[in-house]
Amino acid sequence: WGYILEIWAWLGQDSRYFHEQGYKVLSTDFSIDVLGKNKERSQSHMVTWTYQIMELDVSKPLPFEENTFDVIYAHLSLHYFSKEQTNAILSEIQRVIKRGGIFATLLNTKTDPEYGKWENIEDDFFLFWSIKKRFHSRESAKMQFSPYFETILVDDLWETYKDSAKWIHNLIRFVW
Repeated sequence: WGYILEIWAWLGQDSRYFHEQGYKVLSTDFSIDVLGKNKERSQSHMVTWTYQIMELDVSKPLPFEENTFDVIYAHLSLHYFSKEQTNAILSEIQRVIKRGGIFATLLNTKTDPEYGKWENIEDDFFLFWSIKKRFHSRESAKMQFSPYFETILVDDLWETYKDSAKWIHNLIRFVW
């Protein structure tokens, strides 16, 4: 089927889903504690080399060769960075994804209840204590991501069960 890199998989529920569908998966996060919980919940998936868990800080160059992954998936993990940092991350994603590969991401929207409630430090990029978070419109995300990837799908209709529990009903879904 292919090789998927999930960027900041948190507890790995999406990674496990992809693995159940027959993909080889590299489930990553920057937090050792979170990776431990992912590993505990993923024990049944780790019986073969096709499911791996790895510490990864995407704000640094990715430690993979060019054209490694068929799919790169990022669920609410690319909104913590300035535009400049995000562009560097997108450049690295572009480098490690195979030609013709799929890059899919879910992003916070400007209709999120948290939008505008924090200190604005950059266009649609806010600071609350030590947490930075960017919010997108379809247009702003397309402007930032399109230089790196050919757009297949852009909408703001996406919802996941865990996000809807927090009253977030319209995540931006991009597939390149």
